[in-house]
Amino acid sequence: MHTRKLFGTDGMRGVAGRYPLDRETVLKFGKSLGVMLHKMNGTGRPEVVLGEDTRESSRWISELLAAGIASAGARVFYAGVITTPGVAFLTRHHGFTAGIMVSASHNPYYDNGIKVFSNSGLKLSDAQELELERAIESNHLGAGIEPLHDLAAEPEFLSQYVGYLRSLLPGNLPLPVGPLVVDCANG
Repeated sequence: MHTRKLFGTDGMRGVAGRYPLDRETVLKFGKSLGVMLHKMNGTGRPEVVLGEDTRESSRWISELLAAGIASAGARVFYAGVITTPGVAFLTRHHGFTAGIMVSASHNPYYDNGIKVFSNSGLKLSDAQELELERAIESNHLGAGIEPLHDLAAEPEFLSQYVGYLRSLLPGNLPLPVGPLVVDCANG
C-alpha cells in the first residue's frame, strides 16, 4: 500500500521555499491539481477559488499555484487574504470545482501549507490526496511556467463571506461595540 508522503492530516505543509514548498513542487502541485480537476469535472472547464493568509510566502505560493492550475486549462478566481473557512464557504457558495487555501494555520511564520477543498467545501479524501501526490511525483511539467503576478482579488468574495457570517447571528443583532481580541496565529 502506498502511503502519503506530501500530505499530512491537513494538506501539505512545510518550510516555505524548501521541499515540498519549493517553487518547482508548488508549480507541479498546481499543474497536477488542474489536470486532476479536469478528470473529476468531466466536461467543462474546472474553476478554482484560491485564498491565502498574510504570511510573507503566501503570495508567491499563490502565484505559482495559480500559474500551474491555469496551465492545465482551469480557471482561477483569487479571493486574496481570507480565512480557511472563508475559502470553504466560497467553494460551496459559488459551486467551484475546488478551493485552495495557502496557510499553515498555527505553525511558525516560516512554514506554509496548501489545503485543497472539494466542491462540497470539505477537504479532499485520502484517496484523492494520494492520487494528487502521485501526479505531483510523476509530473515533469513545471518547467517554463511563469508565476501569475497579476492576481487581483475578487472584491465581492470577502463581503459575501462576511455577510454569511452576519447571517449566523440571531435576529439581526448588531456586532458588539467594545474591545476585540484577534489572534493571527502567524498568518
